[in-house]
Amino acid sequence: MKDTVVEDMNRILERQIKSYNLNEKETEELKIATTNYDYEANEGVIITKRDDVVSLFTEPDYETRIEPTQDQIKALTEYIKETEKYYTFGGFREETDEVLMSILNETPKKKNIERGR
Repeated sequence: MKDTVVEDMNRILERQIKSYNLNEKETEELKIATTNYDYEANEGVIITKRDDVVSLFTEPDYETRIEPTQDQIKALTEYIKETEKYYTFGGFREETDEVLMSILNETPKKKNIERGR
């Protein structure tokens, strides 16, 4: 990837971390998920269900599955939507977009004020 693409993807990730006010552990788990997504997207894997997003938080060879918070799932979902332009799997498939939109519509995003921060 070009440096400018990597920089843009990092900015998108940082914006999601701040937007959802993730703590250090949640941030590290989100970074694992985005790395896993990058690998999967470059392999042409298409998201067809909510569990496809959730499973990105756990390393393939890791025995214990990470159960991400709703905010982590939403942060990853927004990251996926914002970075899809950088992948060449024939554009966003309708089913992928439907899954991502349903995740984003599950519950309202918590605002920093509501979290007391």
